Amino acid sequence: MSRQTNRRKRKRIFWYFAFALGCLCVFLSLQLQLRTMNEEHLQKDLLQAAEAYYRAQTENNWLHTQLEEINSDTFIERVARSKFGYCRYGEIIYEVSNLKDLLPDTNIQIFGEQLNAPSDENVSEPQDQDSLS
Repeated sequence: MSRQTNRRKRKRIFWYFAFALGCLCVFLSLQLQLRTMNEEHLQKDLLQAAEAYYRAQTENNWLHTQLEEINSDTFIERVARSKFGYCRYGEIIYEVSNLKDLLPDTNIQIFGEQLNAPSDENVSEPQDQDSLS
């Protein structure tokens, strides 16, 4: 009898050990899945942060270029001509009355998305000859 009871104890210990080992395997597999999901989430966050950094860096470079350009004579001349209608002595300014009709239609569809044409703010209205000189 002692041999059978000894055998039962060993079987019982084996099943406890097997159950504990199975629980450990389930726990570790769940932890692995959670880490994988967390890693994917961190990858998405990193990608979004990199895109935001790229956009901010691009805007920063553009602003630095604008700041450097503001002090140049060409920028001042271009702004004076386009916004205030200034011209050099002896220049002749021609008025185009149907300028909007001459511009091509730039509404383009690419892959079903409508790309907007440049706004009419970019097209300056003709200036009066007396106000320019």
